[in-house]
Amino acid sequence: MIEVIEKAAREAGKLLMEYFKKGVNVSYKGAHNDLLTEADTASQTKIQQVITDELIKKGIDKSEIGFLGEENLLTQGKYTFIIDPLDGTVNFASGFKYFCIPIALFIANRITAGVVYNPSENILYLAEKGKGAYKIIDNKEIPLKVVRKELKNSLISFLLSKNATVVNRQLEFISKIYPMVRGLRSTHATALDICLCAENVFQISHHSGCSIWDLAAAELILQEAGGVVLDKNGDEIQYDLTDPNKKYFYMAGSAEIVAEILKYVK
Repeated sequence: MIEVIEKAAREAGKLLMEYFKKGVNVSYKGAHNDLLTEADTASQTKIQQVITDELIKKGIDKSEIGFLGEENLLTQGKYTFIIDPLDGTVNFASGFKYFCIPIALFIANRITAGVVYNPSENILYLAEKGKGAYKIIDNKEIPLKVVRKELKNSLISFLLSKNATVVNRQLEFISKIYPMVRGLRSTHATALDICLCAENVFQISHHSGCSIWDLAAAELILQEAGGVVLDKNGDEIQYDLTDPNKKYFYMAGSAEIVAEILKYVK
C-alpha cells in the first residue's frame, strides 16, 4: 500500500510545482493568514484520484476507500487516507520553498503507513508500521534513526498558533527554553519539521494546535526512526477520525529530550 501513497504524493507534488512556478491565486478561509490556493484543491483532487484508481486496480471496492482531507474532504472507509494536499500554504503562496504533502493510511483506526513528500527538493520520507523509516533522494533509500543530542546543541522548530491566548502561552514557553538551546526556527510546515527531527536536523518540533492531516504521517515516520510524538501530558496522541476539526498539541523528538522539554509546558 505504501507504493500507492508514494505515487499519489509524487504526482500531486508535480502539480504543486507547476503552480508554484507560475504563481497562484489566493483566497482566504477566514483570517488574512489562513490561506487557500487553487493548488491546494487541485492537489487534493489528484491525490484522491490516484489512490482511488490504484486501489480499484488492486481489487478493493470503492466503497471501502475513505478520505479525510483538509479541504472539506470526509468519507468513511475500511482504508482511510489522511491528506494534507499542501502543508505550508503560506510558505507556498509567498514563494518560500518549504512545504510538503503528507499522506497517512489508517486501517481499523490505526495508522499503518505514512509518506511526506517535499516536491521542491524531490525528497520523500516514508514509513510502514514496524518496518522502519526512510528518506528517498536521488533514487537512494536512506534509513532514518534519531540520535539524541544535548539540549544546548539542539535546534528547535515551532509553529505559532493563530489564537492570541495560545500564542501568549507559547511565547512564555519559548522564553524559558531559548537560553538553553542552540536556536529556534518557525518554519510553518508541521510534517516537514517532524521529518527533519527524524533526520536529526531539528531535535524538537512543537505545535499547540495542529490538525490530524498535519501530524499523522510524520508521526509514524518519526516513531519508526526511534523518536516520539507526545501530547502535553507526555502521552501518545489519540486521533479522532470522526472529528476533523479537532486540534492536537504535540512535542516531537527523541524520548529523552521531549521529556525534558515538557517540564516547561504549562
